Amino acid sequence: MQDEHLERPGCLRAAAGALLLILLAPWAALVRLWRVLRRGHDGRIRWTITGAPGPDGTDGWWRLDLEINVPLAAGTGTRTGLIDTLIRIAETLRQPDDLHNLIVQQRGDEEPRLIAVGPSLQQLAERLERSFSHRDAERCTHLWLTLPRSRRLGRLVDPMRFDPEGDGALDRLVADTSPRWAAATSFGQTGAAVVYRVILVAAGNRDRVRTLLERLKTKIEGAV
Repeated sequence: MQDEHLERPGCLRAAAGALLLILLAPWAALVRLWRVLRRGHDGRIRWTITGAPGPDGTDGWWRLDLEINVPLAAGTGTRTGLIDTLIRIAETLRQPDDLHNLIVQQRGDEEPRLIAVGPSLQQLAERLERSFSHRDAERCTHLWLTLPRSRRLGRLVDPMRFDPEGDGALDRLVADTSPRWAAATSFGQTGAAVVYRVILVAAGNRDRVRTLLERLKTKIEGAV
């Protein structure tokens, strides 16, 4: 009998906790519904393409600034469309000896990681998928740069002195490494939406890039 009395307070606390969860569940559902209604169901995509200074002052470079904001329910399809568009852009800019690289410092990392992604577009697509979906990658800036295979990232960037989250990190990376092209990407959930951001610096056919972005816009606005 004594043991039963000792255990009863714990049982009561567990029961009270379960009851609290039951009572709060409808409130949590209402909060989610309110966020969805306030945000709406439309997908939003905007971009600008402007001239930009290239490495060592070279001409013909441009800068793409892209932002996509969609409801959480449309996040997976939007992510797939965005990655497909980025791979098609990379294909447009592709040269035979390209090597794709990544610099990122995720939460818990003491210093940035320098990652040789690989030469193929399939490898780039797989790494982009991880960067746009894993919780550990959320709100972390991923810096991508494509170099000739003869030039190793580790010889160009000192991770102890480079901050991928710092202001102007992408511009410094372009100036210091003279890449074929470079980009900064990030994503994050905000209430009832997920936001994807891409900044890409390159030289090449802007018209082809605009066409790809228009196709992505049609898919996003038609699917949401």
